[in-house]
Amino acid sequence: MNTIQSSTQRVVTFIIPIACRNFVSSWELACKYLSQTVGSILNSTDPRFAVVIVGHESPMEYLPKDSRLHFLRLSESTPKVEEKNLQLIARDWMEKMKLGREFAKQELPSVFVMRMDADDFLSRKIVGFLAQNTGVPGFRISDGWVWNSGDKILIQKIEKFDWLCGSSIILRSDIADKQFSIDQICPQIPYIVEKAEQGLKRSLITNEIHASAGKAMALHGLEIARVPFAGGVYRVGHVNNMTQRSTKQIHSLRFLLGRIRRLRLLTPSLRKEFALF
Repeated sequence: MNTIQSSTQRVVTFIIPIACRNFVSSWELACKYLSQTVGSILNSTDPRFAVVIVGHESPMEYLPKDSRLHFLRLSESTPKVEEKNLQLIARDWMEKMKLGREFAKQELPSVFVMRMDADDFLSRKIVGFLAQNTGVPGFRISDGWVWNSGDKILIQKIEKFDWLCGSSIILRSDIADKQFSIDQICPQIPYIVEKAEQGLKRSLITNEIHASAGKAMALHGLEIARVPFAGGVYRVGHVNNMTQRSTKQIHSLRFLLGRIRRLRLLTPSLRKEFALF
């Protein structure tokens, strides 16, 4: 285990692609949720981080004023999208991640880089934990919470949280750009993925199939570690959620049988932990 010694060295840069205005049902709601996601990052107990938001339209008027927040505007025009065009949405996400990563390397270098979706929440302990574990090539948040937007309860998801939530993969910057072919980990390539990545080179950090992060790292002889605490909240059940998931849909039979046992009130300590205000 390596530890950051400098009080000024940046521990992690978060990259948040935000969907185009015409990709979502409500742009104002998307910006509100982004503001809450950013608020959970700013809530960190360790201030040594930066946030890069990448998009076509600026959401900055909705966000708190903080020198660690940066907006990278795409120069090309907003893509046209048909309803549920998941190929275009996936490609848009990958391109924004790629550009955000390039910007972060040049302007905001850090020990780690983490991709975040624009509507999830992060534990305030994550940055401090990473500062104490700089020798690890990567982490996955495998334990977290599922929150149906607006509810006063959460569901504890202690099995494969990183399979559900895109805001769950953290990579050390010196390995984040290692490339691989999607057919090395997914022999039967989904049509949506195949169409979305045409002409794009997939790297560990731009891999939108977050459940495969461990397999992708293993191709390079690397092992992904597990964050040893509940590290995130996956928000579901709102109109802008691309998969339209809710807490009633994202479970196996085992999850269903244990659902009552997993329910937790949204307590003051959980609100403080994830900035769920």
